[in-house]
Amino acid sequence: MEVPRDIPADALEVFLSNNRITSIPAAIFSHLTQCTGLHLESNQISSLDKEAFDGLELLQILRIHWNKISAIEPGTFSKLHSVVRISLVGNLISGISSQLFAGLRKIQDLALDENLISTIEEGAFDSLYSLKTLSLSQNRLKTLGADLFINLPRPFELLLVWRRSDENMLDCASLCWLKHETQHVTITWWDGYTVRCVGGEWATLPCGDTGGW
Repeated sequence: MEVPRDIPADALEVFLSNNRITSIPAAIFSHLTQCTGLHLESNQISSLDKEAFDGLELLQILRIHWNKISAIEPGTFSKLHSVVRISLVGNLISGISSQLFAGLRKIQDLALDENLISTIEEGAFDSLYSLKTLSLSQNRLKTLGADLFINLPRPFELLLVWRRSDENMLDCASLCWLKHETQHVTITWWDGYTVRCVGGEWATLPCGDTGGW
């Protein structure tokens, strides 16, 4: 199924979830200049054109979860200057490039759970100056460097684990910087969840008073 081309131009919120849409072509929503919410969840989307969201300058909520997206070109979201929430939960994304979220200066909630993410390039979150919640649970991360979060506002909320036993098995020996931040409440845990460690326990991680900084 294709995205309908007869969506009224004055639509404020567009619901296209639970269809069989497989791709989002360039500028398909460009006439929706007043739209603030776009719901594309639970389709079969595997392809997003780099210009798929052009024209959506007032968009605040973008929900693309539960699809089949494995890769997104840097710049795809760069014109979404008003977006405060993006959900990419439940796709097939394996890596986050340094420029993927560039320009999202107003985003407050970024949900990347339940993908296949094993790598996040340095700089990936550098321009997210308004971020309040970042969720990365149920992925394949092995470590997280402090530089990834260095430009994020403090405090912000982080979710790294949920319920699966095989998610984000992190080398906690390299995460004393994160323990330091959580002890000083500059980073907080979403709903009390912490970290699942390889060969140890987060609660007993020996970081000392300085947290390894």
